[in-house]
Amino acid sequence: DQGNKEAKERLKYAFRQFFRVITRYFHHLVIVLDDLQWTDALSIELLDAIINDRNISIMFIGIYRSNEVDGAHYLTKTIRDMHEAKKKRWDLTEVSIGNLDAAICEEILVQLLCIQPCTETKRLADICHQRTAGNAFHLLAFLAMLQEQKLLVNLGQFNDQPNRWMWTWNPDQIEERTAVSSNVVELIKGTMSKQPQMLKDLLQLVSCLGTAFEKDIAICAFLHMHDGIYPSQAGRV
Repeated sequence: DQGNKEAKERLKYAFRQFFRVITRYFHHLVIVLDDLQWTDALSIELLDAIINDRNISIMFIGIYRSNEVDGAHYLTKTIRDMHEAKKKRWDLTEVSIGNLDAAICEEILVQLLCIQPCTETKRLADICHQRTAGNAFHLLAFLAMLQEQKLLVNLGQFNDQPNRWMWTWNPDQIEERTAVSSNVVELIKGTMSKQPQMLKDLLQLVSCLGTAFEKDIAICAFLHMHDGIYPSQAGRV
């Protein structure tokens, strides 16, 4: 209705004025916006209003998952419009980032574990790449799972090389133990399924409360679900 439209315009005006002041005193301002695939129409309109204001000098870096954005998405239309008008108003650059290859996975392993590259690191990297398809987030989760299951063990530092660590792993054992599934998501789901039911209930409960929640609220809800059984009896979290 008219009231909502006026409220939206006031919000856009307030943001434009705010960024005009900020960019006047802070050069060169760079703002990074992650997970744009989850943005809504109003947020896109607000971003578009700031970008199209000639009195605002700013660099936006937008990050989104292209596989979650189709042709009808608000973000797709905005990017298309920006491409059509970029010669008149701004510089627009798109960078597509794919999954990591096996060689990059090995480089990450070497850096994370503080070790020298060798035949065994390459074998481990190949297994990690097969299980994670080169997804960076899944790679880190997979390595954490290997360490938790004692398939990747830290033996401590070298005495004569304080910045180098000693790790041990058996590639054949890792390949065998993780061969049940071809990807890390299924492996993590398998690990979760082995947890006590009450622990799974607790995890489901807190996941509904968001990234931050009051401990007392979670305890109260859990007690209500399980007839007074305290969460510490559900297992280790």
